[in-house]
Amino acid sequence: MLLSKRNVQWLIEHTYLDDDGIVRCDRTHEPISMAHVRRSLWFPHMIGGMGEVRTVTDLACLECNPYAQPPRDGSGIYENEIVNVPELCDLSD
Repeated sequence: MLLSKRNVQWLIEHTYLDDDGIVRCDRTHEPISMAHVRRSLWFPHMIGGMGEVRTVTDLACLECNPYAQPPRDGSGIYENEIVNVPELCDLSD
């Protein structure tokens, strides 16, 4: 699963893994929502990319932030801003 570095940091600071393997918010204990967004892969020192698209997962606690909106499909993300994270837990929508 690909995540932005910003989402990885948020995940570390604001969530925990419960006994059933579900990632939950530290504050509300609600399951973390995830959205799979197709992002245009950009390269450092370029404004744009070579047409490559990757699916990047965006995470949010909808109780803490009910207005959370994932990035739009096709929006750009720099290659060095994404991290491949093993799917070791169940992230619920």
